[in-house]
This record gives sequence, structure tokens and C-alpha cells, in this order.
Amino acid sequence: GSVEAYEASVPGSSCTATGTATSKLQVGDSGAVYNKNTAGSLKVTCPFVAAPYYSSYFYLSYVKRNSQNLSCTLHRRSFDGLSGTSNTQSTTYNGSSSFFFGTYTADYFNSVTCTLPTATGTSTSSQNGIIGTYLYQF
Repeated sequence: GSVEAYEASVPGSSCTATGTATSKLQVGDSGAVYNKNTAGSLKVTCPFVAAPYYSSYFYLSYVKRNSQNLSCTLHRRSFDGLSGTSNTQSTTYNGSSSFFFGTYTADYFNSVTCTLPTATGTSTSSQNGIIGTYLYQF
């Protein structure tokens, strides 16, 4: 059968810092997530809830406040949770933009992990972050 679905997620309700770094994650008023750590980068993982085996567009919107590298990797994992593929995008661009990871067949477990650069201050206007994740399936 066919499916056409669109999902936009607010990172503050679905993303999490990896490991023990949860205290470095700041959720802004709009639901975006930021690295508030002024001493190092932060890894953040966000799920993509997708129907397996359908063609899918995967997007992630971000904001960058400095010239450090921001990188994100889309992970598509099979039912065993181990096998699958990944696609990495990175930028040193300052400002707001998006990564389009391409058109893929969704797998059972789909997520994106981003390394957010060091913050230059304590307010979100000085922090690098994820604004939203978007998934379109057809």
C-alpha cells in the first residue's frame, strides 16, 4: 500500500544528550535544543519515527553562532539494531539553515546524532543548536 506522511518534531520534546552530558543541554522557549557548555562540544540524538521500507526525506534545521564545525549523522538501523547505514553532513556556516540527508528507504530504527559546537555564552543567542527535525514519507 501507499503512505504519505509528514512529521515535524520539536527537539526539546524528543532529543537527548548522549552519555552523562544531559546537564549541558538547554531547551529554549521555542523547544529548540542548544549546547550551553562553554568548555566543549555536546552530542545530541533525536529520533525519526518512520514507517519502515517507505521512501523518506530526512531533514534537520540548525542554528550556528560561531565558526566551529557542527556535524550530524543520520543513522538507519535494521531490526537487529546493529546493521544499517549512515550519512554525515557538516558545516562551519554561521546562521540558520538545514541539512537534507537525502532520499532513503526508512529502516526500523532511524535517528540523527549531532555534535553541537561549544557555546560562546550563557544565553541561547550565543549557543549552537537544533531547531527542528522533519520527515516526509511517500
